[in-house]
Formats: sequence, C-alpha cells, structure tokens
Amino acid sequence: LPKLKVLRCPVEPASLTQLDPASSQRYLWIGRLTAGKDPDVALRAADEAGVRLTVVGDGPMRAELERKFSNHEFVGWRSPEEVTVLQKSARCLVMNAGWYETASLVVLECLAAGIPCIIGDHSAATSWVANDENGLTFHSKTLGSLTAAIAKTKDDGLIRRLGETAFDRYWQDPCSRENYLRHLLEVYNLQ
Repeated sequence: LPKLKVLRCPVEPASLTQLDPASSQRYLWIGRLTAGKDPDVALRAADEAGVRLTVVGDGPMRAELERKFSNHEFVGWRSPEEVTVLQKSARCLVMNAGWYETASLVVLECLAAGIPCIIGDHSAATSWVANDENGLTFHSKTLGSLTAAIAKTKDDGLIRRLGETAFDRYWQDPCSRENYLRHLLEVYNLQ
C-alpha cells in the first residue's frame, strides 16, 4: 500500500494568545452566502437557540437572508485583517455547510486563539474538533442538532473549557509555516 501523509496548510491564527470567548456574546458565521453553505439553516438554528449571528460573507442569498433574518448582523465580505478582529471578538464559530467541507482554515484560525467551533459531522474539520472537548459537533443537515449545539454554548463554563482545550491542542502541533515546510520535506523523503 502507498504511504499517505496529511500535509496541513499553514494558517494565520486569529490570535497568538489565548482569548476569553466566554466574555463575548458574538456567534460568528463565515462563508459564501450560497445554498450549499446553508447559511439559512445556521440563522434558523440561531433564532431557535435565542442567539444572534454575525454573518461574514456575501453571495446570491444575502438580500433574501437579510430580509428574513433582520435580527442578525450581516457585515458582508471583509479583509483578512477585519475578519481577524471579528474572530477575536467571538464566543464561537458556527460552520454548518450542507455539502462536504474540506479542512476549513477559518476553523484552525479560531481554534488557535481558543475560540470553540461548532461544526457539522460531515466536515473534514472533525479532524481537529472533538465533540465536547475543543468544540461541538452536530449531525449535519439536522436543524435540531445544530440548535441544541448552539444552545449548549450559552454556558460560560463550557465555553471556557472548550476554548482552553482548543488553544492547548492547536499549539501542541500548530499549522505554522515551519511545520508545513518540515512536513513537506518528510513527504518528499517518503519512498
């Protein structure tokens, strides 16, 4: 059998120091506002859980979503620096795409700063997010499961515990340029 090695892309962490996400009430959703990303599902789940989402992104569904979910904050596309500022002010990141998501660098950026992530179980980000350890997972495409996960994050103690574990685990083997180059050289040395 061929030897396989996962080569993780380097990321720019939202913060190099551990943040206190429990001090925030900002629930963050980042992505293109298109059907496959299911932003409407995240917004409905947030409504049912009684929280307000800050939606970063644009796309063909934006106008309709802003009309339907006017109690949420829609900020459009932002520069990487502006996204980092929003990430630093987040309680958690919600990522719920209906289609299979690859690694999603935004998840790693948040985990590096100690920001817990809520992700669907149909995502490669489950390689980094362990349910009830450094974030929460939910059954993809199930509104009730996502709603329950969001509602659970109203607990400050849970958010602090998840955030501390997220930060600690990420920095045990960070997605740095140095690690990327080291792992790339290891791949080239595989025979």
